[in-house]
Amino acid sequence: MTTETLAAFGVDAVFPGAQPTLGRYEAMRRVGPVLDEAKGIWEWRHEAHDYRRDMDQAQLSALLEARRAEMRTQVTAQREARMAAGYEHDFGAREAELEDGTVEPAGIRRLQTRPEDQLRWTTLGLSCLAEMSAGRGDAPVRPLKTADNAEVPVTAAEAFTVVTALQGHMGQILDRERALKKAIARAASLKALDATQINEGWPGEPETPRKPNGKRQPKI
Repeated sequence: MTTETLAAFGVDAVFPGAQPTLGRYEAMRRVGPVLDEAKGIWEWRHEAHDYRRDMDQAQLSALLEARRAEMRTQVTAQREARMAAGYEHDFGAREAELEDGTVEPAGIRRLQTRPEDQLRWTTLGLSCLAEMSAGRGDAPVRPLKTADNAEVPVTAAEAFTVVTALQGHMGQILDRERALKKAIARAASLKALDATQINEGWPGEPETPRKPNGKRQPKI
């Protein structure tokens, strides 16, 4: 909300001693003047106020839709960032050759998943599937290049397994985006929107912490 919008509801956006711990839809509002009997003077005071109480239904609906649009944009940015961040695959004890010629266990390596990389992975998967269909699943294919420029030798069948896992990871990102945008669209109040955890539930994220009673906190 802008300072002008807050002012329209009698809310001070900024004043000395403002409380940074107020909720998203709260601000400090001047109240008074109030008689301070101890001092024997009249003075203005500030108190926390939820400015939604002063809005009519049209204003609340506009605020709700603005918040929905903001959250949809945030979810889209999350999806784009995670799609481009790469996928970590565990190659185990398989050897990886580094740029300087050093050979070491590949272990967990990040594979790039930028838009141009996604097309290459799809092409590789189709090529490997053709090799496997022709009975050449054990035939070596071009080594897989990781984000740190290491090369991991693989067969057609092994490469296909990697591509399948990578595309599954990308699919989970898209699934989470769809679920969040559905939750945002169906939220009937600002409280429901604020309860939608848009930064949680993405693939690779740690599990939701448990409450003291041992039950998982629900995710939307």
